[in-house]
Amino acid sequence: MVDSNQGNMEMLDLTVIVPNYNTCELLRQCMTSIFENTHDIRYEVVCIDDNSSDGSADMIAKSFPSVRLVRNSQGQLYAKNNNLGLKMSTARYACLLNSDTVLIGNAFKSLIDFMDSHPEAAACGQIG
Repeated sequence: MVDSNQGNMEMLDLTVIVPNYNTCELLRQCMTSIFENTHDIRYEVVCIDDNSSDGSADMIAKSFPSVRLVRNSQGQLYAKNNNLGLKMSTARYACLLNSDTVLIGNAFKSLIDFMDSHPEAAACGQIG
């Protein structure tokens, strides 16, 4: 089982893109939930920090060193940060995830399984 991109040259299943602006504690909870609840897929996490002043980027660098962190020196706003993350993606699928999200269960594995079994689907989402 490979849970991250470390040591495996196969294409990743998922890039999780998390834009952030001054949500340090929410972001910590989000990242913790990703790493604790994502299993049986190859994935990477990209965090685009939008020039936060609350220590968010430093927290990611220290507590989650496997996260690909981009530190914007000027605010780029939500859409541009998501687009940057999409350009950085090295996986078959990408997930745009807000920093106030907490994963439960193995949600990303379910996402990958759904997309793989529905090749006619270009996108999917969860509401609620």
